[in-house]
Amino acid sequence: MGGIELALSAVMTTNTATLPLWQGINSVAAAPNVEARPQSDYALAQAASQGEMASFEELYQRHNRRVYSLCLRMTQNQSEAE
Repeated sequence: MGGIELALSAVMTTNTATLPLWQGINSVAAAPNVEARPQSDYALAQAASQGEMASFEELYQRHNRRVYSLCLRMTQNQSEAE
């Protein structure tokens, strides 16, 4: 095995328990009340319309940058876009 293949093999077989906290953060188990698989935007919108703030926050996090960028292009004014 060459150096690159050996390095790739080591990375691919590394257990997240041996990684520093900042490297293994994406593999940490989800909180018990959060679904493991992502919900569709439609399902999140339906839940948000019934007052579920976590669903609204998820929608906001998914789309706020795109909405701001669109508003900025349309208005050409940063304060109006915000």
